[in-house]
Amino acid sequence: MAVLVRQLDTYADIAEPLFRDYDVPVFLDRRRNELHHPLSEFIRSALDIVRRHWRYEDVFRCVKTDLLLPCDGSITREDMDQLENYVLACGIHGYRWTDGKPWKYVPSLSLEDNGQDGRSRGRDQMLSLMESCRTVITDSLGVFEKRMKKAKTAKAQCEALYRMLEDAEIAWKLENMSAEAKAQGDPERSREHRQMWGAVLDLLDQMVDMMGNERLDITLFAGMIETGLTELKLGLVPPALDQVLVGSMDRTRLQDIKYVFILGAVDGELPAVPQDDGVLTELERALLTERGVALGPGATRQMLDERFLIYTALTAASSQLWLSYPVADDEGKTLLPSEIVRHVRKMFGLQEQPLLAQPPVANSEEGHWSYVTHPGQSLSTLIGQLRKWRRGEDIPEMWWAVYNWHVSRETSRPQLERLLGSIFYRNRALPLRTATSRRLYGTEVRTSVSRMERFVACPFSHFASHGLRLKERQLYRLQAPDIGQLFHAALSQLAMRLREENRSWGSLTPDQCRQEAEQTVEQIAPQLQGEILLSTKRYGYIFRKLKDIVSRASVILGEQSRRGSFEPIGLELDFGPDKTLPPLRFELENGCVMEIVGRIDRVDVAEGENGLLLRVIDYKSSQTDLKLHEVYYGLSLQMLTYLEVLLSAAEEWLGKRRCREERCISMCITRCCNPQTA
Repeated sequence: MAVLVRQLDTYADIAEPLFRDYDVPVFLDRRRNELHHPLSEFIRSALDIVRRHWRYEDVFRCVKTDLLLPCDGSITREDMDQLENYVLACGIHGYRWTDGKPWKYVPSLSLEDNGQDGRSRGRDQMLSLMESCRTVITDSLGVFEKRMKKAKTAKAQCEALYRMLEDAEIAWKLENMSAEAKAQGDPERSREHRQMWGAVLDLLDQMVDMMGNERLDITLFAGMIETGLTELKLGLVPPALDQVLVGSMDRTRLQDIKYVFILGAVDGELPAVPQDDGVLTELERALLTERGVALGPGATRQMLDERFLIYTALTAASSQLWLSYPVADDEGKTLLPSEIVRHVRKMFGLQEQPLLAQPPVANSEEGHWSYVTHPGQSLSTLIGQLRKWRRGEDIPEMWWAVYNWHVSRETSRPQLERLLGSIFYRNRALPLRTATSRRLYGTEVRTSVSRMERFVACPFSHFASHGLRLKERQLYRLQAPDIGQLFHAALSQLAMRLREENRSWGSLTPDQCRQEAEQTVEQIAPQLQGEILLSTKRYGYIFRKLKDIVSRASVILGEQSRRGSFEPIGLELDFGPDKTLPPLRFELENGCVMEIVGRIDRVDVAEGENGLLLRVIDYKSSQTDLKLHEVYYGLSLQMLTYLEVLLSAAEEWLGKRRCREERCISMCITRCCNPQTA
């Protein structure tokens, strides 16, 4: 059997998956573009690494072709995936690949753990693996970079590229890929891998023959290689006989074919309209041909050739010919049948028969049996009919027979049950089962205020982050949480230092506040994500702006201290088991125990007429207001929770009686981004 079309590109993306759905083996007779073959991508990315100085994107384009992996399997693709995460987290690019200096561990996202407490055994193993992956990459590409920088002519550059392919054992790896594809039952892919090595060598030979001694820079050479790979197309012969052949009329040659199906017989495509986009007219071409000048075929010749192609296609079948045409295009515009259809209809007195993508609307079984040809496809059509039945419409009795047949087959029953579930499905969120919840979270839940707020805002977000423990991939860049950490740590450390030196914040002049704040930020900055603020000029500018903002916040806090009687009594005050303050602990309705732990940024104290006055200060890096409706719905519980911790444990902690009047309990949120409104 053969399926012929005038332009194969129109049907190629439809035909191959459709035949696969019906378990019919098929071969598409076309020349395949090999620009995105692993070998083509390996060459292009290797040249981009040299040309663009080891950018992250280029390095891992090359790595993900799997052609750099050692043949002995000592380094796997999973190891390279870990390397990619490591490189992103550490910001490795450019000279850091080839400078020979050992890499450090992933910088901590927390300022409290700067990695100076010694490396564990797991960290050492991790770094050892990363260095091994780095060596695999730089041994091939680093040497290739040196050779390309020394090469000045096209011949020398082609030699450098060929030697890199040899060092990476590309020929052997392609042979293995070919054998694997053949073992998996994909002979086309197997032949494609086998032909690629010779095609790339032919491309290099052609470049040496055309411009061997011409001087080229790396950018021009890479562009020429990419152009050659873009035009590299491989044609494959049918790997087996028991296949349906799908091809175009001008390329495919048929032999011993019993059944031919011709698709797309519409006006303007069959026969194809010749494109007269040349400079010469038909009369001028005829005159030049009479004078012995050889030219390409003109419009007249193309029309004759087109007739011959159509005649060959129509007469190729020895048993049966099948013609079809669409009645509309993708945009719904009407299409007219080809004149070939009209001629065949007139010669043999035939009548067209419409083909529908879905069974007819009529309830009679006529026309429905043609959709029961394959178990998988009939199952999808059956579900469509059952949906109609679910809406109260009648369906032919034959579909109930099809349903019973699928129920009786063990291979079809699981898929049928899943599809039936879609008919009766209702999008209703169900709570986790008790057993599942306790396996995820345990019977004693130790949580923080921010975790409770996250659960109230979006239970699924809480499930993903704390139940499944999913994390975003760490990137070497400054983000809002990092800035918040720096603000928080700078103001806390400044307050601690003033307390240790027995100095009051209000005793400092504005200039002293700014000086102390800048000094504190400079001490903290190197600990933030492996000195990210010191890594580039851009981050250096951000560093200066952050110092200015923290300085302004420090001045405002000093002004607040001068105008009031409150003095810091607790900084970085932890509450939880074995901490300065006890946790908030209560029993849930399901018998589980919840324990709330956390850290209060700062607690101030002042003497009142009826006892101590306590004030909670929480440092925020963005505009923040305490909104009562957010408190009511559980979206903003932090400040009130901190107050509850203090009220329940203050007398034991301080050894003094606190003020019993609610109006004496105050809250203050210091906004570092907008200190004027603090």
